This record gives sequence, C-alpha cells and structure tokens, in this order.
Amino acid sequence: MPDDQTQIIDALKNPLGVPDTPPTDVINMLKQSYNVPTLMDQAKQQFPILNNYDIGYKYSEGRAPFMLESWGPGMTTSIPGVDRPSEFPNDKLGIEVFDPKTKPMDILGDVVSHHLVNTDPKIKDTYSNFTKSIEPWQEDILKEQYDYAKKSYGEDNDYEGWKKEAGLPAYFRGHPFQQWDKSENMYTPDQLKGLDSMMEYLRGSGNQ
Repeated sequence: MPDDQTQIIDALKNPLGVPDTPPTDVINMLKQSYNVPTLMDQAKQQFPILNNYDIGYKYSEGRAPFMLESWGPGMTTSIPGVDRPSEFPNDKLGIEVFDPKTKPMDILGDVVSHHLVNTDPKIKDTYSNFTKSIEPWQEDILKEQYDYAKKSYGEDNDYEGWKKEAGLPAYFRGHPFQQWDKSENMYTPDQLKGLDSMMEYLRGSGNQ
C-alpha cells in the first residue's frame, strides 16, 4: 500500500486523538488518491496559459488570514509566522491557498500580478502602463489599504515596499479578476481599457 494511503488510514482510525498528519495534509492526500482535480488543475483547465509555467501548489486551509499567497523565488516569509512551505523549491514560483472560497480566477490573478508582470511581454507592458497611471486619489486608496494591512495582518514593511510587493499587484488584479465588488469606480477609463484587453489576451491562452 502506498505510504500516503497508509497515512490517510492511520489518521482516520484515530479521529479523536492527536493526529500525526495535519488535517489539511490528509485532505490533500485524499484528493490525490481519488484523482480529484486541485484548484490549480481547474485553473489550468480554464486558463491554458498557466500550463506554460512550472508552478508549485499547496492547499493549507486557515494557515493565513487571507485568500492565498504567491511564493516567488527567494521569498521566505509572507506575514509574521507564515513562512515559505518546504514543498516549494526556493528558486521556483509556488501558490499556497488558505481560503476554501478561493476560485481558479484568483489563482490566475496572483500568477499574473506577481509573475507574468515580469515574464510575459504583453502583461509586463500592461502592468507598467497601469502603475505609471496611478492618480493621486488612487494613491490615497493604497495608503488606506496599507494601514489596514498593518493593523489586520501585522504588515511590517514600509509603505513603498508594501506598495511594490503587495499593494499595486492587488490593485492591478482587483477589477479584472473580480476580486473587488463594484470596482469600476476605482479605475480610470484608460486603465479599464488596458485591463480588459489583457483579459482577452489571457482567455486566448496568451497566443494573440
């Protein structure tokens, strides 16, 4: 019997004891044993452009108080107490999902805003144009989001560092990846036009 199935059986035999295997790891092993598509599998099916990249994946429900984390190469810490999973090689991108409500679109959004903005020429150009077009009133929104991140998540980076690593990527994906409700008013018409064009490109598997 494979080792993972043995661990599953041992964990299920003693549900009231202290398990040797964390519950989320048991869930992951069950999904693998029964070939249940992971959220990453679903994202790759819906957005074939993701198949062009070697992306690690892990599901860790509740390990952090937000949706997911993109572990870029060399990134060691997300927020205090949440370190890079050992399953992700230090030189590769990995996506760790924390919230069971996360959707395939959310994975695409993180890969785009943290990785493709540096590697895909069209996405890189779209992101550059977006960041250069930020208006003063949008800067005020970013500062409010930074204050919230400090109070709610223990963000210890300075504003400019947070803005580069988290704030602007989140703003960039908020509307096109449907992560912000009623978000049209948070962007300029030219920004919306550029983001909509990017989504057409992504849905076309990046072959346009």
